[in-house]
Amino acid sequence: ASFARPELILSAERKRGNVEKKVVELVTARPNRSGVVYAGSREKTETLAQALRDAGVPALAYHAGLEKWLRAQRLEEFLEADAAVMVATIAFGMGVDKPDVRLVVHDALSPSLEAYYQEAGRAGRDGLPGECVLLYARGDRRFPEHCIAVATPGRRLVEAVARAAARTSRTPPRTAAQATDGAALDVTALARETGAAPALVAGALAVLERAGGVIRDAGDRNAVWVRLLATPARITNECPPDGAERALLRTLWIASRGAIACGATVPVAALPPGLAFVGLPAALDRLQAASLIVWRTPGAGRQLSPGAGDASVFDAIVARVDWAALDARRRVARARLAAMICYAETRGCRRAALLAYFGDSPVGVPCGGCDRCA
Repeated sequence: ASFARPELILSAERKRGNVEKKVVELVTARPNRSGVVYAGSREKTETLAQALRDAGVPALAYHAGLEKWLRAQRLEEFLEADAAVMVATIAFGMGVDKPDVRLVVHDALSPSLEAYYQEAGRAGRDGLPGECVLLYARGDRRFPEHCIAVATPGRRLVEAVARAAARTSRTPPRTAAQATDGAALDVTALARETGAAPALVAGALAVLERAGGVIRDAGDRNAVWVRLLATPARITNECPPDGAERALLRTLWIASRGAIACGATVPVAALPPGLAFVGLPAALDRLQAASLIVWRTPGAGRQLSPGAGDASVFDAIVARVDWAALDARRRVARARLAAMICYAETRGCRRAALLAYFGDSPVGVPCGGCDRCA
């Protein structure tokens, strides 16, 4: 199949000044049309959607942080609307087919041309013209570079994290919280010990997990650890008196004798009989999403495999990692990002650049369908 989509009008421009204002200008200049705006974070989807609504555009935010029913509802609204704009992260993807999307805007560089063209290609599915606008800055590369570093950590970092984890496993717990959480590896503590960012430590632990040195533990399903974030005034203002949220907060407070103010483990048996562990995480997740609490399952998370606390055992586990494959993945990811940057900055025909990257037949230049050939 050919990658040529002559109905797509391709353009890119450097970000200057207020990006939110620029996105609003792009959308409002094309009134009464369906569109998709891809934003780099969940927070950006919400702020951009609100800015568009303030400008009179029917806009919806869509990201993985929304509850499943709300994502489904917003997707249905978007698909059925004659002219609506969905502001989304990459969570808005496969299976979405709205033929009359006339505009797709990216507010930052994608990690690869594969990802970009798949998302931009949601425009013009009905065969009529669709615009694909990329807003970019050189600094945009920092986030995908960080993601590559997390997904493909270097051997030196993985070995440092392995040694630190082995030492941690032989250190007696210093606090009640550590004793409660058992042998769960503390990413923050490992980051302090290795001098690496927590996200990079988490990436190194993922490599060790695949090699068998680290396992995931579901934790103690008979208890939850909860810390209250909200003040009494916030709870009064945001939680209806007879609502389930306030009832659960009250129960947690009573069961912990107020200790959740600083963080405490609460036995599930102390909670209402109708709130079994199966339904409890969803209820606590809703409170956490509203920034009323933070919670976790005691002991849950990555832990050392049995025997892996011995340094020699961990050395053998590290040796099992396929470093050549990991290095190859890193090189491929970096090459894809470099190709994305070249597309954004090309002075030649964008359609020709895309087709050349995908190994498709070249087009005549000027193509008449990109900002360089216009």
